[in-house]
Amino acid sequence: MAGGVVAAPFAALLAGKLPQAVLGVAVGGLIVLLNLAPVLSGLGVAQAGVSVPTLLAVVAAVWVSLLVRAALVVRRVRTPRPAPTGEERASVGTAS
Repeated sequence: MAGGVVAAPFAALLAGKLPQAVLGVAVGGLIVLLNLAPVLSGLGVAQAGVSVPTLLAVVAAVWVSLLVRAALVVRRVRTPRPAPTGEERASVGTAS
């Protein structure tokens, strides 16, 4: 309960500043990462000889890469392209 009270102001600040796509990937990945260890132990993955910390590290690496990709996509969409110059307009549609 106390953790939620401490985290709530920071969550509100981030929700106001981060784009929805980035926030969605961040929150979704965090939920998956925090719940993966109990799910894996419940399935008996550790007894099958699979390293749970290794699986967690792989999922964390995939999560971070998806988070970076979401941020880059949002950045690309928000960055306006410069208007083409006269030479660039003349070369549109011609073979190089």
